[in-house]
Amino acid sequence: MKRPPTAKKQLDLLNLTITTSRSDGVHGRGRKHGSMLRRLLIPALAALLIATPAVAQRDNVFQRGNGFPSSQWDQPRGDREPEREVSLNSVQRQLQGRYGGQMLDAQKMGDRYIISWITKDGRRLTIEVDATNGRVLSTR
Repeated sequence: MKRPPTAKKQLDLLNLTITTSRSDGVHGRGRKHGSMLRRLLIPALAALLIATPAVAQRDNVFQRGNGFPSSQWDQPRGDREPEREVSLNSVQRQLQGRYGGQMLDAQKMGDRYIISWITKDGRRLTIEVDATNGRVLSTR
């Protein structure tokens, strides 16, 4: 018994197969299996949907532990507080009390002050001071 063409198409849809034919007809009819595509595509989409909320919950990739950065180097540069500097006036007052005399010249080079100083007894000093904490690094 021969089936009508619509019945064959319905069976093809139930089997989830798509029939195609070549343009030249040399190789006959070919079949592509849609079920194979579905077997690969559905798990891939499910994995993507599961992974998306986990990625979205991370606010900052630099945070560890309880949400606090482990050190200042784990934070992006813009989030770090700029280091405060000791003012040249406070360094000058500190040197006045330590050496006496007065300041002749001062330059800031990076995070250091290079200060030319003359003492009360006329000695000339070159003093290098850390600008971040006001500590005297060297005296020449």
